[in-house]
Amino acid sequence: MTTTSSGGVAAAVAEQSAEVAGYTCLELNESRPDLAIQQDTTVLATHRGRGLGAWIKSANVIGLTRNHPAVRRVRTSNAADNVPMMRVNRQLGFTEEMTMENREERLADLRALNNSAASGRAGLHADPRWLRPASFTCTGAASG
Repeated sequence: MTTTSSGGVAAAVAEQSAEVAGYTCLELNESRPDLAIQQDTTVLATHRGRGLGAWIKSANVIGLTRNHPAVRRVRTSNAADNVPMMRVNRQLGFTEEMTMENREERLADLRALNNSAASGRAGLHADPRWLRPASFTCTGAASG
């Protein structure tokens, strides 16, 4: 069994309202002690455009290098159309490692396609109107 643990959490809290304006976390995996996964970086819309995303991501990686010196790489991912976060990742030294594409299909259509294939009928295909690409980019950078 592989276990994961928190490599760190960073949050930006607005002084006046005490609301969490931004958040990110790092995940560690005991089967890959050299790798941390940075996830869930988010900044509330009302606080965007101030550099909080870059600040919380970099603060978390700095803490990671102090507390988990075995980690040599940090991987993160985001939607390909999230241009501001792609820019933040590049500013922090992340480089593109791979691009993946996810596709969705209605379950009923997949069942019908499977049933028709099982019965030997040919020529049935999933309706392309229901296929929606959702690309994201995984990037990685050495942390030390």
